[in-house]
Amino acid sequence: MPSVNHQMTGARKISGSTSFGAELERAIDAVLDDPRAAFRLKVLRATRRLIAERGLTISMEEIAQAADVNKRTLFRHVESRDALVADALTSALDWFAEETERTPVPTADLPLTDWIAGLALRIMKAQISAGRGYWQLAAANDDDLPPELAKVNVRRRNERRASNASTASTIWSRSGGQGVCPKVIVDGVGIAISSFSTRSMIEDAGRNVEAVARSIGVMLAALVESQLESQLRSQHEAKTTRTVGRRRTTARST
Repeated sequence: MPSVNHQMTGARKISGSTSFGAELERAIDAVLDDPRAAFRLKVLRATRRLIAERGLTISMEEIAQAADVNKRTLFRHVESRDALVADALTSALDWFAEETERTPVPTADLPLTDWIAGLALRIMKAQISAGRGYWQLAAANDDDLPPELAKVNVRRRNERRASNASTASTIWSRSGGQGVCPKVIVDGVGIAISSFSTRSMIEDAGRNVEAVARSIGVMLAALVESQLESQLRSQHEAKTTRTVGRRRTTARST
């Protein structure tokens, strides 16, 4: 039988499509009609909320209380605390990916700075909503985590790298850049829109998320502009070198 995560992911995708009615009802009924699936969904939802509020060290007792279920029943239905926390984190990563994928594609009439700021704002809001557990996972070494959580962290890290590269490439091509996106832009995206930067700017610097997003838009747009200028200089120098080479070849032949 499909997992609860799989069933609810299907329900979310249907709810965002044009076939909302009967298909969505069937996806939800598939969970509600199965007592074990409904129980697990209730527990996963409570676990996700606790992770966001209190972090990764929550206990089974806390989860049972938050889900309003009997502790003994909880132990019978889940493999272990670490497995349950890993499932909840996996569900949160699915949600995070969906949230960040909803950013509109940049268009010619939308200034690059505004598009970057909008993207940064959506990602940072998702990071904030993911809560304390997300920060702790991002800051942890895999060797210090239980195997179940280490596996989730590998996924988080890989998706983060892929997202950085994709975002940087979109910014570069949208700006008129040619060829492969410069590594410095990929690094700039990673630094500016990281969970660590978000937490530092919001909590340490006391800035609001909208202002930070605007600053990120300005910074990354300036970085891209400098790389475009560098590319143009390199192309001009290469053209000049070729021209000089042809002239020398012509002079020797005459």
